[in-house]
Amino acid sequence: LKMLNIIEETQAVLQPQLNDISVVMAELNAAKERCIQTLKSKQT
Repeated sequence: LKMLNIIEETQAVLQPQLNDISVVMAELNAAKERCIQTLKSKQT
């Protein structure tokens, strides 16, 4: 049971970090798309 507690505690710590990373990744992807669109629009 001790091991199970350790696993659950670790998951509880990591989950918010994972959520934060997901948000940052989404923002980066959006920024990347904007860059790509800007580059495409300049290639006339």
